[in-house]
Amino acid sequence: MLISNQLIGFGAGNPYRPASMIFNGVDENLERTNVTTSPAPNTTIVTFSFWLKLTETADLIILESRSDASNRSQITKNASEALTAAETSGGALQWSEVSTAADVPIDGTWHHFVLRYDSPQGTTADRILMYKDGTLLTRASGTDPTASEVHRFWTNAKVFYIGGVPSVGLNAMRLAFIDVVEGLSIAPTDFAFNNGGVWTRKPYVGSRGNYGFSIDGSTGVVGADVGLNGQHFTGINMDASNLDFADLPPYEA
Repeated sequence: MLISNQLIGFGAGNPYRPASMIFNGVDENLERTNVTTSPAPNTTIVTFSFWLKLTETADLIILESRSDASNRSQITKNASEALTAAETSGGALQWSEVSTAADVPIDGTWHHFVLRYDSPQGTTADRILMYKDGTLLTRASGTDPTASEVHRFWTNAKVFYIGGVPSVGLNAMRLAFIDVVEGLSIAPTDFAFNNGGVWTRKPYVGSRGNYGFSIDGSTGVVGADVGLNGQHFTGINMDASNLDFADLPPYEA
């Protein structure tokens, strides 16, 4: 069933009410400390899917896993409105990907972004792929991962941030339908589809691995993982008032 910024219920007593998350850009973000010792996570393949709505032109951190400034893995938007992903370990850049300018428009509308990190790929150019609304983004610059190079998003005891890092900066944005899949490289069409010219969210139904998560606001608790792995995030200065049940991308329940 297709819904467009509306609420739906699957019969009395079982409503599905997703919500977007509002970040004020002042003192709000989501945080979770990684506990990833056993079982060991897959560290060479991961997929991130999220819907983003922006009104702020500054550089901003969308998702980041870090222990400090010298050890961080992140997905960001730069001042040129390009989608970027990069990892620094021990102060040295390990890999990076930067799309062309204006790929992350400040247009007050929802856009769907997917990052696929898949370092075992034999073709170097296929090891990091980024998409907007189902379309593969053109690379402007980057540093390729080596064959089967690890990423460090799941490093134990790193703090995983959504919506910014307090010591670096917090930015005003809206995020919806965050899906993270450990150990699989997933196409955008597993998370969304073209519905008569409108790029539309659909539920992801595959495995998320042991440490993947899904945040859709439907529990009414900000940062709650509905993906069954229990990877719940804590809202810093955020509560149910940061959930917007009306302002959402078009979605299929």
